[in-house]
Amino acid sequence: RALMRACTNAIAPNMVVRTDTNRVLAARRLALELMLSDHVGDCRPPCNLTCPAEGKVQGYVNLAAQGKFRASLDELHDHVTMPACIGRVCPAPCQEKCRRNFVDETVSIRQIKRFVADWGLEQGSLGSIPKILENGKKIAVVGAGPAGLSFAYFARLMGYAVTIFEREEHLGGMMRYGIPDYRLPPAVIDAEAQWILDHGVELKSGVAFGKDVSLAELRGGYDAVVLAMGCWKSSALRVEGENLPGVVGGIDFLYTVNTHEPMEIGNRVAVVGGGNTAMDACRCARRVGAEKVYVVYRRTREEMPAEDIEIREAMEEGVEFVYLAAPKTIEGAGKAERLVCERMKLGEPDASGRRSPVATGETFVLEVDTVIAAIGQGVNFADVPAELHDGRRMKVDKDFATPLPGVFTCGDQQTGAKIAIEAIGNGHWCAESVDHYFKHGVPKKKFVYD
Repeated sequence: RALMRACTNAIAPNMVVRTDTNRVLAARRLALELMLSDHVGDCRPPCNLTCPAEGKVQGYVNLAAQGKFRASLDELHDHVTMPACIGRVCPAPCQEKCRRNFVDETVSIRQIKRFVADWGLEQGSLGSIPKILENGKKIAVVGAGPAGLSFAYFARLMGYAVTIFEREEHLGGMMRYGIPDYRLPPAVIDAEAQWILDHGVELKSGVAFGKDVSLAELRGGYDAVVLAMGCWKSSALRVEGENLPGVVGGIDFLYTVNTHEPMEIGNRVAVVGGGNTAMDACRCARRVGAEKVYVVYRRTREEMPAEDIEIREAMEEGVEFVYLAAPKTIEGAGKAERLVCERMKLGEPDASGRRSPVATGETFVLEVDTVIAAIGQGVNFADVPAELHDGRRMKVDKDFATPLPGVFTCGDQQTGAKIAIEAIGNGHWCAESVDHYFKHGVPKKKFVYD
């Protein structure tokens, strides 16, 4: 009645052996499923596989544990170009998959990364700069955010002469202007960005793409152009009254805060959204003088994409969370004065796996002076040539190539708005692709790393 095991049954005269029956195949399949259901002998550790930049987690963690901080930092730089920044702001998807969770609790990968990078900053050296063998090719990079800086670093190590064109005075892109300085101090960004420049990367700051320099000019002066401007356009609420004065996008608000420009937000602020940008916005609103700050979110706390610590700290700072509510209209005589919200209930799960909010028809009003829309962001196509986008997204392949020969794009412009570590990894892979383009005439489509 039972299947006979080849390893425990001797061959006998006239024995008939069948190895491909439905019953045998089903038994094999079940055995494999049981083995893989909790397989701890990973060919590559889940922390490495989960990191969008494919950081060598086991390597730099083990080296740090041995006190070999310089070697650990060098290991980090193999894939993570700005570890001191990432160690402060990354949501650490690697830790969610850490195998140590099966024993007690996750390894503090993000904090170890931050510790090692901060050790390098304290020593006054983030690492030695190797002698670079020039290959004679020039690349223009538009944007000095995490993706552009990462591309510049890895392309420079390959021997390319890299020039970064940045519209702002300072480097860092969204990390600098979209994240509050209490989470990521500008001095940390400056130090890590300068180390990348010290590899021989040229910087032209205060140069706006599409205004001060055109794509045609860059293509004429360089062998390749990489667009890494990021997603700087806040998503619209798509409700009546959102064009009233006093309604501002989340990224626009954070940019104003980080550039220390004067603004008047009043005493009552409503932030619409549930991600980390919404948490940054509501906490900044408290810091710049708002007495009453609401976060309006259409689902419950369990579905909020923001990190739990950000939510808890916002609550500790006096932010009031209004769950299961969505903006319906914004009203006011010449400016935003009232946010009319509709109460929601949760229905069936959507594509993200979260239960979808369903309108109930019941409304309520929040008296406000300012409404901050922090529900997402996208590419600002105002200065991007029409042949590179369709009005909704950039025309770019998985190999980072655009329809124009020699023009590539990376970071948020290729993936949509993502976390900083993904932009860093994206810049790295783009550098590999561009290098393949120069050497073989076509971009590189598949990446395999040790």
